Amino acid sequence: MSYPNVIYGDYGDQHVAQSTKIGGLPLGQLMILPDGGKFRHARAHTALALTAGYLYEASGTAGPLAGTGYEKALTCTAAVGATSVVVTCPTGTALIAKTLDDGYLHVASSSGTGVGYTYKIKTNNSAAAGATATISLYPSNPIVVAIGGSTPLVGVKENEYNALDVTTADTAQKGPLAGIACMATSAGFYTWVQRSGVNVCKIGATAMVRGDNVHSSTAVVGHVQNAITAGTTGAKSRGLVGCTMTVSETGGWSQVNLALE
Repeated sequence: MSYPNVIYGDYGDQHVAQSTKIGGLPLGQLMILPDGGKFRHARAHTALALTAGYLYEASGTAGPLAGTGYEKALTCTAAVGATSVVVTCPTGTALIAKTLDDGYLHVASSSGTGVGYTYKIKTNNSAAAGATATISLYPSNPIVVAIGGSTPLVGVKENEYNALDVTTADTAQKGPLAGIACMATSAGFYTWVQRSGVNVCKIGATAMVRGDNVHSSTAVVGHVQNAITAGTTGAKSRGLVGCTMTVSETGGWSQVNLALE
């Protein structure tokens, strides 16, 4: 155990985008600026550049690759103290190296031992479809209870701040809201997204007044809209993004006091 595990940055530290992890930090690392604004270390989807002031969410892909569903059951055994596990990739599905960086491994057998535990993944190697892949855990988070029994099964999931997607123009929410992009960021690059504090946001079809509660837009990708426009059904309309501080024009911009964290 070590302290601190929160970065206290200065104004402007959030305006960074690069091809490698910023400072070697893990995805999801929290940074707080002097005014209390909170940011998380994130990575743009390899097929999507980020636009400053737009709202993003966790990848909606079922697993590390489209259509794979790596959350599903994978056969695995591991002894107490192990810091890596070996799984077999599903038929027809390969695993790309580092896809699971800072992700999660959970034990989800219907029977057997070690069920209900979640472990932090450090990284993974590449593996062909149907081949075995090695998933490395953080050394500080080894296997606590042996994974075994007649049907020892695990699932894996990439970090929620990896491969960010822009929020969609519909009522569906693909994953947890990640935050507002602080700057234009190339596809696959690392950057910071803001979760709380004041930032400018792109506004949807209805102009804002001061004090409006805003949610993810159901009509325009990456935009926010007021709660009245969002309605009362669906996950998007129930997930508060923040409260406006300035009047906006229709389709314009507004300063929003974010409340995602």
